[in-house]
Amino acid sequence: MSLIGTVDTLPLTDLFEVLAVAGKTGALHVRSAAGLGIVYFTGGEVCAGESGLRSGPVEDRAALVSRLFDVCFELFRCDEASFEFEVDLRPNWPAADTVGVPEILAETSRRLAEWAEIRLTVPSLEARPRLIPEGPEDGVILDAAQWRVVAAIDGRRRISALIRVLDSSDFEVCGRLASLVEAGLVALDAPDPAGNRAEIEDVAEPPAERRWAPARPSRLAAVLDEDPWSSGDEGPDELDMWDDQVLATTGTALRQAARETIREAVPELASEDESHDDEQVLEPVAEASPVDENGVLTAP
Repeated sequence: MSLIGTVDTLPLTDLFEVLAVAGKTGALHVRSAAGLGIVYFTGGEVCAGESGLRSGPVEDRAALVSRLFDVCFELFRCDEASFEFEVDLRPNWPAADTVGVPEILAETSRRLAEWAEIRLTVPSLEARPRLIPEGPEDGVILDAAQWRVVAAIDGRRRISALIRVLDSSDFEVCGRLASLVEAGLVALDAPDPAGNRAEIEDVAEPPAERRWAPARPSRLAAVLDEDPWSSGDEGPDELDMWDDQVLATTGTALRQAARETIREAVPELASEDESHDDEQVLEPVAEASPVDENGVLTAP
């Protein structure tokens, strides 16, 4: 039997305590505008958690504690969320270690209080941090965690991207950024008006005529059982497309070289190319020269 509700009627703190006192086993799904998080209980204690990119088994109990602190901090920050507790649902991986609910609630409460202070210095995850060229006159001593953040700042990445690059949590990265801002080493540029704009790409986007889907369907398309062609239509045949371009410009020799290049790059197309081997070879036709053999210009 499932337990369903919203955090405005039953806060997550109270819900965790209820599940702990009742010694429940199952999965607590929490859904909000930020996404989905899952916390797994066994006998009233927490044995696993998932949220965003944090998923799957952990190495040891210390890693489990760190994972649960990060996941629960994200879930408890949501002012508007719904939840559903599924009894006896367990994670898909072995989860022998557990963490007590009081320990999780105490750390989450501490983080939420500190987060309110951090947000005064780092108000948005879409701001872009940049290094200040002139450092403080008295100098600054950085610990290893702060140095990792400094090394990842390039002036282009938003804080949200920095968190992904460092494979860390909002709380950890924003806390270190706040200390760097207060030390005078980092400044935060205001978010772009289009805050949801994609990150700057290192490689320019290919021309529109080259953006049709690859010959090999993606794994995602296979999982979703969708048409692998991005346009919804069957994509052009690589060999035929190259044939038309090469014949129009370079002739038979380069045409054959292009075929060999394609065969090496896309081996699975080699068998498909066999059907083209018996097609008629078009030789380039030389134009009539307006000069005779004595070098005299002749009339057309």
